[in-house]
Amino acid sequence: RPGPPCTRISPRRRIASIVLAASRGKQLAELTQDKPKCMLDVRGEPILKRLVRSLHGAGSDDVTVVGGYKHEAITLPDVRKLVNDKHECTGELASLACAADRLKGECIIAYGDILFRDHVLGLMLGSKGDIVLVADANRPDPALRPAADLVACSSACTPEHLIHDQPVDLVEIGGKLDWQKAHGEW
Repeated sequence: RPGPPCTRISPRRRIASIVLAASRGKQLAELTQDKPKCMLDVRGEPILKRLVRSLHGAGSDDVTVVGGYKHEAITLPDVRKLVNDKHECTGELASLACAADRLKGECIIAYGDILFRDHVLGLMLGSKGDIVLVADANRPDPALRPAADLVACSSACTPEHLIHDQPVDLVEIGGKLDWQKAHGEW
């Protein structure tokens, strides 16, 4: 008989989530003229709404969204909204600093413009590391994304090893990482 969904965490475990959603996404031009990229529609729902639903589904009911550009467009229920007023001249770290008081205990930090399958959260929450980073092993084309946030790991993700039985350590991270050494994008 089937058990509970694998992405639901223990009810005694309290996990907060911080979603960084302050940027416009200038490369999206007129699509983000009136709203931040986190509120772009994907199959009838804003990206951020999908992300918040996934976080809630994994048991993280304490979700804080740090908005910035056109933050008024972020009108989701069941989230705490903070604003990075200096979003135009700062980056993700400044947005995270806006929510510094929320960084207590276990915490998921996510970008507001990402889509992933719910089982990814389950795998992450089931990991034993103090800090767990999820990276997309489908690296972007360097010609299309020359400044991607790349990672090199102790073991590459291959079709034969989509889910590793052993811990995979982060070896190097950064936009200046050689594409040939990279195993994914964070």
